[in-house]
Amino acid sequence: MVLAYIGKKGQVSIEFILIVTIALIYINVSVWPTIEAGSQIATEVKAVADTKIAAMKLAGSLNEAFLSSGDMKKTIGLGLPKNGKITCGSGDSSIGFETQIIKLKGVSGGGFNPDVENCVETSDPAGWTCSSSISLLEGETLPQGCAEVGGPMEGPVYREMIIEKKDGAVSFYWK
Repeated sequence: MVLAYIGKKGQVSIEFILIVTIALIYINVSVWPTIEAGSQIATEVKAVADTKIAAMKLAGSLNEAFLSSGDMKKTIGLGLPKNGKITCGSGDSSIGFETQIIKLKGVSGGGFNPDVENCVETSDPAGWTCSSSISLLEGETLPQGCAEVGGPMEGPVYREMIIEKKDGAVSFYWK
């Protein structure tokens, strides 16, 4: 009688270990890849937002310089994520920004375009290039292009930029 009772306890322990093992395998095979894909998608959507925020900070600071009545100097921190780029040319009346999204391509069979209005599908690398622009004050244009500020405005980078108005002329450059 005692041996039969001990045998049942051992069987219950083995069954429990087997159920836990199957559950862990299911989590690793099915649930974990979904969580990882969701995390990568969130990271790329955040990269688009971070690039837009950097362009907005630059445009806002330039507008502030255009509006100031005297000389001014302002330092801003610009952070661009990987695949993020700020574009502008001398004489432009807006600050452009661009981000490439790659991870969303394989989602839901055919992919997911995060912003139909501003994102176009690309084939190399497969994904989307999201681009838009932030307008400067009406009638104001950039005194110099982004390429002339002392280095590219492409991510990943975090640097301080100085926006300066001296004798009525506005300029911006990396610190």
